Amino acid sequence: MSKLLDSNRRMTPLTMCPGTLAYMPPEALREPPVYSKKIDCFSFGVLQIQIMTRQFPDPGPAMRVVEDSRSPTGTSKIPVLDSERRKSHIDLIDPTHTLLPTALDCLSYSEKDRPSAQDLCRQLA
Repeated sequence: MSKLLDSNRRMTPLTMCPGTLAYMPPEALREPPVYSKKIDCFSFGVLQIQIMTRQFPDPGPAMRVVEDSRSPTGTSKIPVLDSERRKSHIDLIDPTHTLLPTALDCLSYSEKDRPSAQDLCRQLA
């Protein structure tokens, strides 16, 4: 799917919820969702974590409620980084595992910080 995108364009969503929630990047959970080539990179990072732990990815909540005196309700929701949402699985992996840094790069919150498919091919070669 990501190969169909021009490098300067974003994809128009065909569904409200693409793919499986456990593999979705943060930008796909926004309203409206945003899709780019890096959506597959994020899912690949989740898959790497799943392979290394031999467990289905079960991330924690994507948002955290915090006190906010400026809000009429007294609280606000803030995003939780995926490295924190998936910490229970990441902690099961030997910190010296050669694939762990690549998986964590793929799970970067910002799509701009994730490696490209070419970068991944070079890293895994």
